[in-house]
Amino acid sequence: MTRASGCRVGKCPTCRPPWPRRVCDYLKATDPTFGRLRAGWRMLVSLPAGMAAGHGMAVASGQPGLLGLMFGGTLGMLVGLTISDPKPLWLAVRCVWGLPAFLAAMLLASALHPYRILALCVLAVMLGLHVAGRGHLGDFGHDMGLFLFAGYLGGLLAPLPVSAFEYLGPICVAAALGVAAVQVLLCRPRPRHFLAHVERGFLARTRYVVRGAERLIVTGHRNTRAASRLSNQMISLNEAAMLVDGYLSQPASTLPAGRAEHLHRLVFDTELAVQALGHAVLELCRGPLPDEARTLLAAALADVRHDGCHHDVPASVTPLLEWLARHEKRCPIPADEPLVSLLYQFVAALGDLHRACEAWTSGSEPDAAPEADGIGPRDGRCAFTTPISLVAGDLSGTTLLSHRTHASGGRHRTRRAWRPNASLRSAIQVTAALVVAVPVGDAVSGDRSYWAAIGALIILTGTNSVHERMRKLAKRIVGTVIGGLLGIGFVDLLGTAHPEATVILVCVALSIGAYSISTYYTIWVIGLVVSLFQLYAYIGEFHDSLAVIRLAENVIGAVAATAVALVILPLAAVTLLRRAQSDHLRSLATLVRECGQAWTGPAGAAGTREHARAVDQAAHELHRVSQSFVRLPGSVHGARAEDVRITLRRAAYYAREIAGSGGWSLTSWQRAHLLDITSNLARSIDVLAQTVSGNLTASTAVPDRPWIRSADRIWRMDRKLTPCTANAELRRTLHYLGDLDDLLAGLAARLSVNVHGTDFRTGTAAHRHELLILRAEQSLAEISVPPVKCTAATSG
Repeated sequence: MTRASGCRVGKCPTCRPPWPRRVCDYLKATDPTFGRLRAGWRMLVSLPAGMAAGHGMAVASGQPGLLGLMFGGTLGMLVGLTISDPKPLWLAVRCVWGLPAFLAAMLLASALHPYRILALCVLAVMLGLHVAGRGHLGDFGHDMGLFLFAGYLGGLLAPLPVSAFEYLGPICVAAALGVAAVQVLLCRPRPRHFLAHVERGFLARTRYVVRGAERLIVTGHRNTRAASRLSNQMISLNEAAMLVDGYLSQPASTLPAGRAEHLHRLVFDTELAVQALGHAVLELCRGPLPDEARTLLAAALADVRHDGCHHDVPASVTPLLEWLARHEKRCPIPADEPLVSLLYQFVAALGDLHRACEAWTSGSEPDAAPEADGIGPRDGRCAFTTPISLVAGDLSGTTLLSHRTHASGGRHRTRRAWRPNASLRSAIQVTAALVVAVPVGDAVSGDRSYWAAIGALIILTGTNSVHERMRKLAKRIVGTVIGGLLGIGFVDLLGTAHPEATVILVCVALSIGAYSISTYYTIWVIGLVVSLFQLYAYIGEFHDSLAVIRLAENVIGAVAATAVALVILPLAAVTLLRRAQSDHLRSLATLVRECGQAWTGPAGAAGTREHARAVDQAAHELHRVSQSFVRLPGSVHGARAEDVRITLRRAAYYAREIAGSGGWSLTSWQRAHLLDITSNLARSIDVLAQTVSGNLTASTAVPDRPWIRSADRIWRMDRKLTPCTANAELRRTLHYLGDLDDLLAGLAARLSVNVHGTDFRTGTAAHRHELLILRAEQSLAEISVPPVKCTAATSG
């Protein structure tokens, strides 16, 4: 069977598409909605348009063309970097909305320039208005604050007499209209295409995990880099699946409720199969693997990658199953049971992945669900809901977590009566930081002290903890040094004799920086510094020590901002971490409790995938908080935080497996027993969440609220179930509940919480081995022949 033959193009989660499609899928996987590409494109067309319009109007007015290039380029850069809207009229209005404020602020700065202290005080006010604008007036408030601050800063940089505004106004109007025209014609986003992009990005991520698993199998257990890469690819796959859910619930999604739910389940089940495959491979490669088994595993994964949904799973894994039979007969040693069990888990995951591929490529979709409450396919709206929250079209990171933590009062909730919202809090911190940074910056470089103000603003923008600010400061320092060296080199090379080449250099540098600003901030700083050095050369203020002075001012602003944020309305990094950990645990408790209610309900429903996505959202927030921490050698707190993160990441995997099961026909005693198991486990997880968040100290938690293991309850129910195909799924879910109980009980013990009861894993190797064999046989039977039905009655 040839590669991807018969498949809908790009719809197979595993087959390898032709190289043009692979390049496109790579872009969609790394930039799901083309947000970075669109940012770079906006800058690439807006900056030249503003420069050209401003230059043309300046020449027509009899003024120097450099004046038009400077102010037209400033407006083009501001619009290209910050303004994007799918509605053409709103986009055009936003491009010119802040122009009067820009000119008024510039006029005010020119008037106040002789009064230095007053001018710097007004600068602090402008910065506060800029930061607080979006929180109170939305996008238009943000645009107004941005143009106010930029205009005032431009007036301080190059003060102009009042008479100059007779020609400066038309130059800015022409530049703004030119930028608005190219924005509406060439840069308007199409939100209705975003869901298709993130879906394709998810499919590409599944292929990367399968390819990473194959590489790890081939290279062996000593390749820690391949294992780390596969783990990171699995995290990226989970985030891609969350993005699909997030965009399914967006107003721009026109999928009816039935099709949205179908796509959600398809993505969830595909991720479940691929994550199970990845976990099996990671566990297999933790130790030495027999060479013959390694060859058979690699061959099976290669067949999956090349044949996709046409992969003949039974034929591909038959050699592996035959080897397993020979191995078990030749070496019936209990020590080999983990290896054999993992191989059977690998076979079962391949079968699940094959069924997911068939579902993607078959092209069959359910009809739209009936309308409910006026929401249905007739009006094009989607009734799908999800706990995944997006911020600016991407996963929330630490933004929503910091808002929740600050709203709850952080660690000092009883002592803090006034809790402003996020935008007002940032405005207060920025204004206070300027009080410290500007006088010091003024002592360093006099008239250019505004760089210290900009440094304070940038460090506080988009950061939520001192660790994030330290990382951003390090990136700014590296970018300023490299950009300064490159800028000096380009000034020496081009000088002021080649303006056309300089304009091209500035446009390219800022466009590359705009493309990279959200992920590679250092590249944006490099592009900005290179561009500014070319500007300084043309206005006659360039000298070789400029990079050192700019670097010193940036550091002054950053240090002042970090210090102020630690004193005024602070939000400690450890508070964010504890909140993320406790939110993760509470979402796990909710999932276990809700799944128990769903399983034991009168309809015998399946587990709730919605609460599994809530666990994924909490895991994503915890991962981003932990990722932002600056690791210090020998730090005990850092090692403990990493231990908690790894444990909860594993717990999220168990949660998805638990949520994806259910739909059994249970007797009354089984319902009561299963509800008792889930209720007890949920209560224990709640105790651990309280301990982690600091609401209970270890001394109060130990005697009153211990962790009560559920192993005995699970074993009692498992022993009464007949070992047959009909009960395999229920027994497998019980084992996942036991694994989750053991995993979190171990974490509770490490956090000094008393743990009562025996662990579940002890003595389960044989039972687990039996279940995995049954699961693999059932998975293969569902592909090749009708599944074998169990005729034995369920005991009890």
